[in-house]
Amino acid sequence: MRNTTVRTFGAAAAALALSAGLVACGDDKGETTTTETSVVETEATETNVETNTVTPSEDADAAGADAEGETVEVETQDGEKVLVPAELKKSMDDIERDNWGTPFKVVNEDDKYLVEYDAEKNVVYSKETGGIKLVGEIARVWKEGGALANPIGIPVEAEAKNADDNGWSQKFENGTISWMVKDGKWTAETM
Repeated sequence: MRNTTVRTFGAAAAALALSAGLVACGDDKGETTTTETSVVETEATETNVETNTVTPSEDADAAGADAEGETVEVETQDGEKVLVPAELKKSMDDIERDNWGTPFKVVNEDDKYLVEYDAEKNVVYSKETGGIKLVGEIARVWKEGGALANPIGIPVEAEAKNADDNGWSQKFENGTISWMVKDGKWTAETM
């Protein structure tokens, strides 16, 4: 920051000295003013570029986060830093507002991501589906069946309460997992 201030002051002093010299040596055609303006603008632009590079680059990262294929870094509970698609990070940020906290694990298989939080709370992401919440017993059953390699695929929408108020169901690429009371006890059913 100090170098930038010195350069700015130096550029202003040089421009002032140059303009004094040009005015003393200039003719009455007005060309001196044009040359002086050009020199001052060039110096000011150069100073602005240096000043802008001193500011944090987070603004550039945030602005570029919408770009196709953009990846950003996330940190897990143990401090591991993992690159994920920017769209997944947006989903994770939305979930953090629900007080899920920081994920403890991020898994990537064939550009499909499983982000695991405490208490069977998860986000599953693909470019086609975006970030989908996967929680509770449905999440447990899906993970036990292979998680990202589960033949039922990944979730395509969030879980919903069953129409008969008997538990919840969640649609996946190749079927549905339901958690409901059947024959008097809670059970999972994959269809």
